[in-house]
Amino acid sequence: MDILKSVCQYVITPSGVIALCFIVSVPLIIIGKRIGKYLLLLGIISYFAFASSPVSIALLARLENQYSPLLDTKGVQDVDTIVLLTGAAWEDPRVPLTSQVGETTLSRLIEAIRLQSDKL
Repeated sequence: MDILKSVCQYVITPSGVIALCFIVSVPLIIIGKRIGKYLLLLGIISYFAFASSPVSIALLARLENQYSPLLDTKGVQDVDTIVLLTGAAWEDPRVPLTSQVGETTLSRLIEAIRLQSDKL
């Protein structure tokens, strides 16, 4: 069951769909199916579209700008969870943890720590 859950989680992400396009298109191109070329083209276009800054910024802007920044936490009560939208992160035991996250992730993490320390 855990394997099926992992596969489903991977396939429904944009990167999973793009990878699936690449994986499925190669055998289809080899056997001469025209749809293989279209799948490969869809994968390439999707990859570059989601990897470009304007598209990723536009997709994240809806989530990030849905609520105004929480500058004063005095009137806020009964908050159980702080949700952190992360960006790039990698694992490298040779460098400190703060150097293993991207710039945007680090600034969001600092803001979450600030909110937590204000005893939300």
